[in-house]
Amino acid sequence: EPKEPKEPKEPKAPKAEKEPKAPKAEKPAAKPKAAKPEKPEAAKPEAAKAEAPAAPAAEEKMVVEPAAAAAPAPSKEAEMKEDSSKDIPVEALPKGLSKGEKFPPSFDLLDSEGKPVTTLAALTCDGTKGFVIFTYPKANTPGCTTQACGFSDNYQAFQDAGYNVFGMSRDKPNSQKNWKVKKELKYELLSDLKGDLLKKLGTAKAPAGVIRSHLIMNKEGVVVDVQIQVSPAKSIKEAVAFVKK
Repeated sequence: EPKEPKEPKEPKAPKAEKEPKAPKAEKPAAKPKAAKPEKPEAAKPEAAKAEAPAAPAAEEKMVVEPAAAAAPAPSKEAEMKEDSSKDIPVEALPKGLSKGEKFPPSFDLLDSEGKPVTTLAALTCDGTKGFVIFTYPKANTPGCTTQACGFSDNYQAFQDAGYNVFGMSRDKPNSQKNWKVKKELKYELLSDLKGDLLKKLGTAKAPAGVIRSHLIMNKEGVVVDVQIQVSPAKSIKEAVAFVKK
């Protein structure tokens, strides 16, 4: 008998694909620990020695000069030097011209340009009534500058009253000129280098000082007012007051 045909086998169902496993959740990264500050290593004496500069040889030692001493304040010292009349008692003041006495007719002076001034006529020529001479210890020092500028500031008052004005000291003409230009003084400055006229007026102080003073003479050279050993302010005030009488 013919064999019955075999029924075809059903194809096997494909195996179900395995689902991929879910990736494991990553653990959060651990918090970084704060770095501890490193302790500075103690300098080893060997290292310190190595870094220290070698001491210079004896012949190459550097000589450190001491700092220059600060210059002394000029004001106080200058005042002491310029006001040479400060400590003279009245009874010890040198004898000089008094009111009513006549100014010396001749003398040996130099103006600020170095030109000779030798006669009374040279002092009275610009004054219709007379002339004023103020004496001072040292040109271009504080107190003397106050006195000189005061006479310059009031120069017109002297001119209006008919008086010529002169400043006088033992400074050299060049010093007088520099000071005159610097302070724009309006009158002439005279140099009595030997101090002879200053002695006659009673405004010299041994050995080579000058007493701050002023004298006022009329046209004939007769002394009408004399103030010996005065302050800068008093010298100006009293001289102006006198010529305005």
